[in-house]
Amino acid sequence: MKEATADLLLKAERAIHSAMNVLKDGDLDFAASRAYYAMFYTAEALLEEKGLKFSKHGGVHGAFAQHFVKTGYFEAKYQRWLVSAFSQRYSVITASIPISTKKMYRRSSSRPKNSWMWRRSI
Repeated sequence: MKEATADLLLKAERAIHSAMNVLKDGDLDFAASRAYYAMFYTAEALLEEKGLKFSKHGGVHGAFAQHFVKTGYFEAKYQRWLVSAFSQRYSVITASIPISTKKMYRRSSSRPKNSWMWRRSI
């Protein structure tokens, strides 16, 4: 096993433990995020073993389907779970942000990060 693969699997394991801990505390949004990242890091680790790296989540999702689901190594349900967890993680995170904060962020994110208004809006 490659060192980078082992590192990703350790990150996945830490994400699982983190998800369980924050779930016990009742933090569902953080638990959903950590659970997704456990799946994501595992998919990245599998792809790393094949020498494949991606900079975006969608790239990992698609490559996992291409190299592991379509080849029959994993059932299609695992790809669906990965993509579904990504969507749910995003929905939970954005749902937990007050609307006024989202609007403020959209307005400020187009400004340079060193601008006074951007720093003040955070």
